[in-house]
Amino acid sequence: MTSSDEELYLANSNFVSYAELLKSVRDFYFSKGYAISIRDSSKDNFVKLQCDQGGRKGIDGVWVLNAKNLTHNHEPSADMSGHPSFRRLSPTDVQSVKNMTLSGIAPRQILSSLRQGNQNLPANSRTIYNLEAKICKEKLDNRSRVSALFEELQKEEKEDEAIYIWALSVFKKTLENREPSVIMTNRELALMNAIKKAKKVALEYIKKTWLPWKEMFVSAWTDNYMHLGNHASSRAEGAHAKLKLYLQVSTGGFQGVKEKICLAITNEFNEIKVKLAYEKIHVLHICDVPVFKELLYNVSHFALHEIHMQFERIKNGTMTDCTGHFMATMGLPCAHKINHLYRKPLSLDLIHPHWKIDTLRLDSKDDSQNDVVNEFDGLLSELSTKYQTWPLSKKEIAISMITKLLNESDTFFEPMILRPKGRPPKANKKRGVNSTARDPSRF
Repeated sequence: MTSSDEELYLANSNFVSYAELLKSVRDFYFSKGYAISIRDSSKDNFVKLQCDQGGRKGIDGVWVLNAKNLTHNHEPSADMSGHPSFRRLSPTDVQSVKNMTLSGIAPRQILSSLRQGNQNLPANSRTIYNLEAKICKEKLDNRSRVSALFEELQKEEKEDEAIYIWALSVFKKTLENREPSVIMTNRELALMNAIKKAKKVALEYIKKTWLPWKEMFVSAWTDNYMHLGNHASSRAEGAHAKLKLYLQVSTGGFQGVKEKICLAITNEFNEIKVKLAYEKIHVLHICDVPVFKELLYNVSHFALHEIHMQFERIKNGTMTDCTGHFMATMGLPCAHKINHLYRKPLSLDLIHPHWKIDTLRLDSKDDSQNDVVNEFDGLLSELSTKYQTWPLSKKEIAISMITKLLNESDTFFEPMILRPKGRPPKANKKRGVNSTARDPSRF
């Protein structure tokens, strides 16, 4: 950022309102790779701004921006999504979040709805959760959750009591003066008895189904291999479950399912991208010690937490005999390794590449797209060179194949819905309900 740009901007820094000043300053410095936050302010008087890592109101009611220090102690950010101040929602979006929250819509659906209006929305799920927490705090009005609950119940207590009195009076009439001495509720005792009988069956199931494969999941065997903290083998199931949260129903059409899958991938990619950008510019307070000096900004926060736990074992004197499992499975230095270095700064060479974020970069315009384009351009260049040496007959065949490829239709048709054989589906609705199974939602 050149000083001439800032001098030109400051020369035209008069604003009619506080909101206009704040928006203008943030937009200007955002284009330069910096994020601006509020350091101090006084209503209708002044506001002091600073880099997130002032202005004063004039006598004529115009806000004037006066710069005191235009220098920064860091380079501009390549990815601004790591700055919390950049992820703030506009007043319109905040109101939309409030309305959707009161309607019981899940945060992931709220975020998806906001992204429909703005594909480049910098907010992530944490932004929505923080805003929902703020809405809840305003609703509680300095009351605890329990106090607020009791106040609401007290308002409805009289109404509920009247309903219970009416229900019991009606029940009493149906008994015709044969009042029971005891009224029992359903505690599902049959289920409790069934659990006792099922213990023997469960033990047999474990012996036959799981124990033969103990080397695949028991830590005594799995800790001999590097798993980087992945103790479960059901990551595909987890991804499937998360996708189902977006699909919601199993009866969607091809187009609707495709759009929801793309939306799920976009949201997950943005979550990872924001988290990566945040960890590149923020320091964990517990790791702000000389031992971690070379690891800060270069290693993920999760890995730093794991190393710090090993460091705490040295300080607390809780080290046991070294088994080598931690380094073998996590790719991080254990307490014994740290202690052997006499608390010297840990080197990046001790960290497995999986945990390093200094060279990792995510962009919505993935480099893989450029690789495909470059590969295609290379094939075209090679084809053009060889085409010049081919005989006329081979040239005609090549032209014919390329022409056919260009003229192919990409039209797709919806699948035909065929009526299944047998009894029509709606015929079952005409039959009476003959099942004697207990409805689990009834008392």
